[in-house]
This record gives sequence, structure tokens and C-alpha cells, in this order.
Amino acid sequence: MTSTSGEPMLTLPEEEKREPPAHTLPGYRKRQQMDYEARRQVRAREEEEALEKRIVEYGLIRHSSKFVEPEKKPSRKRQSAGSRKKQQAKRWAKHIQKTKDLRSESFKMRDPTFHPTGEVVSPQIKFHSTLTNYEHLSSLVTAFYECSSWPHRDIRLSEDGEVNVSNPTGKKGGGRGVFAVRDIPSGTTLCPYVGVVQKKRCQDEACDYCLMLRPGLYLCARNILYDEGYFAACHVDTPFCRKEVVNEERPMPPNYGRYFNTLAGRPGAEAFNCELQASRDGQNVCFLETRCAVSAGEELLVDYGSDFVIMP
Repeated sequence: MTSTSGEPMLTLPEEEKREPPAHTLPGYRKRQQMDYEARRQVRAREEEEALEKRIVEYGLIRHSSKFVEPEKKPSRKRQSAGSRKKQQAKRWAKHIQKTKDLRSESFKMRDPTFHPTGEVVSPQIKFHSTLTNYEHLSSLVTAFYECSSWPHRDIRLSEDGEVNVSNPTGKKGGGRGVFAVRDIPSGTTLCPYVGVVQKKRCQDEACDYCLMLRPGLYLCARNILYDEGYFAACHVDTPFCRKEVVNEERPMPPNYGRYFNTLAGRPGAEAFNCELQASRDGQNVCFLETRCAVSAGEELLVDYGSDFVIMP
């Protein structure tokens, strides 16, 4: 190429053709949607794998297809030493009051001068030193508690989970029994059978705590877990009132009589080392006595009979 003057002109190489912008190409929007969906699926798979790993690591719970983290309890503010002592004192005071109320009600049911009618627990005990009328009380009961002490010097209640006849595997929360603490000679009075005086047998046929002393007289120890008679023995020689005994700061002694086991197989009479003896002075009282010599550590077993009938 030459100019008008005839001189050759300087030529430049042809410019390369530029590609049009991507968003102007056909099918751009569809490709963008496909790329977005692919990225979303990859991200969902990664999150799912991370959640599965977390479930295995921390033992979390998966509900259907959703992952649910356990609720975090709000952190409690740290108590000061003074505040903690006040809270402990309140709980202890509440426990003491509850124990006092329980003992007070139990004492009312055993005091013939205070609770002459309604539900009565046998054996009844004289709780006031000013009483002079003993016609309604068994002299055997008075003599027993005056000569006894607590903890009992001859017998003990088995620990929770200790192997005994009613709990041969030693299961926690299983049955309990009574064991001899030392060698006990034959004919020793061990404890009274403390129970509610009833005119009829318990309606629940499966009740194994209802004894018949005579027709129309039954003692049921199902709900009588404690024997406060040992408390009263501490105050026999000094004038006292019910309030003094109720406020005694000691654990409640158990009702040993209800924990004596029997043998389900009903073997020969020689297998039982204890027996039930109804009071011979006409009172609504039943005692447990040894029928033979018992060695220390031996479990005490009694024959309740096929119908739980006790003969005086």
C-alpha cells in the first residue's frame, strides 16, 4: 500500500479477534445454575461427613435427617462460701423438721394415753413418768426396753446389698435380713414385732407382714419401719416428755421384727433358729425369741407358718 505521494505506507499486523463476554454467550445462565448446584452438593456432603464425625466423637443424637445438639444448661454462678453454708443449713433444718414430724406421729400411735382410739401400733409404750395405770400395757414390753439398748447388742440389720436368705445374690435394693452380732443362747428375747393393730387381715393377699395373734387380732408391720421404743429407754430413769424424745438427735432405730426372714422351701423345723411368741399376759404383743443357740454372724430365721398364725 502506498500513500498519495507514492511512498510505501507502514502497515500494522491484524488485531486478534476478541471473544465476546461470557454473559452474552448462549446457555450462560444454565451453566451458572449447574455450577451452583454442584458446589452446593459438594458443600452438603462435606457438612454431612463433618456431622457424622462429630456424632461418633461426642455421642450425640440424630433425630430423623436433622442433627440436634443437646441443650446446654446455663452455667450456674459460683456461690460464695457463706451462701453455700446458708443453703446447707436450710436443707439440714428442713430434714430435721421432717424427721421430728415423722417421729412425733409415730409416738402418738404408740402412746395409749395420747392416742387411745383409731390406728394404734403395738406394743404400746408408757411415755409419761406420771402414769400409774399399767393395765393396758404389757409388763414384758416395759422390762424389755428398760433392759435393752440401741444399737442392739445382740442383733443387727443387714446392709443394703448384703447377701441373706431373701437376697441370695446381694443385689442393691434387694431384701434385707437380721444377723446375730454375738453368740446368743436359746430362749433369749430378741425384739418385739412392732405393727399396726387390726381386726382383719390385710386386703392385699400378698402382704407378708400381717400376723394373726388370735381371731380378730392382727399385727401388720408393712409400713412400720422404725421402733422408737429404744429412744424411750434412754429416759426411763428421768422424768421426760414426748418433746424431749422426739428431739433426740440420733438416727431412728429399725423395726427389727419385720426384717426376720423365713425359708421359702419350708424345710424341717430344725432349720429355723427363732420363733414368734405371743404375750401370755393378754396384751397385743408378739416377741421374737431364739429357739436354739445362735452363733455370731448367723442369720436369724423364723417360721411364720402357712397362714401367718401365731399361737401363744
